[in-house]
Amino acid sequence: MDNEKYKKLKELLSENTDWPMSYMFKCIVPNSKEHINRVVALLPFQGEFGFKNSKNNKFVSISCVAQMSDVQKIVDITTSISEIPDVMIL
Repeated sequence: MDNEKYKKLKELLSENTDWPMSYMFKCIVPNSKEHINRVVALLPFQGEFGFKNSKNNKFVSISCVAQMSDVQKIVDITTSISEIPDVMIL
């Protein structure tokens, strides 16, 4: 895990004292079943998912809003997704 990269995210989320909280994960992935399935498998299964294709259909925006119980779970999921090649986390 790249601690420095997600240190600011963890700090910002730690300021929230109202847990659990609704959190939106959002990323852009190449439009392939492999990429989409890998990302979806890492996101909370109970979340509300949204998918939107880019104009040229080369990419898909994936969003997932889920109730999260703590900061570390959000950071862990974000870190896992960031390890997938060609995926951009927003």
